[in-house]
Amino acid sequence: MADPRFDDVGMTFWAMNNLAQHYLAGQAADRAVPYANAALDLIDEVAGRDPDEPEYQRWRADALARLAEARAAAGDPSSALARLDASIKVLEALHEALPSDERRRDLKEALESALKASKGWSKKSAERKRWTELLKGLA
Repeated sequence: MADPRFDDVGMTFWAMNNLAQHYLAGQAADRAVPYANAALDLIDEVAGRDPDEPEYQRWRADALARLAEARAAAGDPSSALARLDASIKVLEALHEALPSDERRRDLKEALESALKASKGWSKKSAERKRWTELLKGLA
């Protein structure tokens, strides 16, 4: 971490994020949460050193979404909703900074996924309402 290289960060992030996904698939949320947290901590640290690198921001959005999934599976839907909303805001900021077809697609897919994933968490949340309106604006 003293002098992170882009590829090293990517491989480490990929490993932690995939371990979290592996444990989620195996119904072991208690094992997934620490890996999801570690992936987010890594990206937060590196993104703080290089805030202009959009790939770190995309990875941050992905880490937040994975942590949301893990928190929901661990029985903490309010924390999950907050993490998922933070993930959407990262992708929204990337889209606003450089509105391209790729970033629009990323945001749209994230919104659709967030609405689907959070359906059982809280159907009438302010976050879900905002996501629905944002998704309508992208149509």
